[in-house]
Amino acid sequence: GPALSARSDMLDRWLHRVEVSLLVCEIPDFDRLVVTLPVADVIELHAKYLTLVQDISKSTKGVLHTLVGDKVVLSYNAASHVGNHSEQACNAALSLRDTLAKNKDFLGRKVRAAVASGRAHVGNLGCRTKLSFSILGPVAVLSDALCRLNSHLKTDILICNHTWKDVKELFVGQLVAGVDVGFPAEPLSRASPSTHRRAVAFTEPDSCEFHGGGGGGSG
Repeated sequence: GPALSARSDMLDRWLHRVEVSLLVCEIPDFDRLVVTLPVADVIELHAKYLTLVQDISKSTKGVLHTLVGDKVVLSYNAASHVGNHSEQACNAALSLRDTLAKNKDFLGRKVRAAVASGRAHVGNLGCRTKLSFSILGPVAVLSDALCRLNSHLKTDILICNHTWKDVKELFVGQLVAGVDVGFPAEPLSRASPSTHRRAVAFTEPDSCEFHGGGGGGSG
């Protein structure tokens, strides 16, 4: 409607629109660890987790956009140009999952992750004395919703259909299953068929390979 059009025009005036990929990841039982482990151990574990995320982000040309507790958002092609941003975001998700599972410091804990790609408004927002880099648009909401949906579907990684179209040629073997999801913040029970979108789940981690460049892992 007119209100949405006016809002879009305002964003276009202050920000620029680009295709981006966002990776959202978290450790499902991190809250329980915070309660059960000594404070010093929690701080040490969190520091190691952040170092791991930063290393993977650097190797896949990502930018650490948000960090809240164990929840991390990496952006691709938002703050700096990344031509194969969907591929690199998937590389990061797979690398983080596989590295965390093998790292003895994390006792084989799993990571829950999601990748969403699409057009977004990006740029600095705020007052002159305090600007923050922002990524606005449905892709930001969808990536967060897909990450949370992993617990419902019992999956480790979900990617949206847009991302899947970009990277599907990089997989070898039977890999994924499509699932219908409500967009983006609606509960599944309330989502009408017209709001359904497709997502892709990494459901068979031992039966295929991801042939992406840089920071890749088995999918």
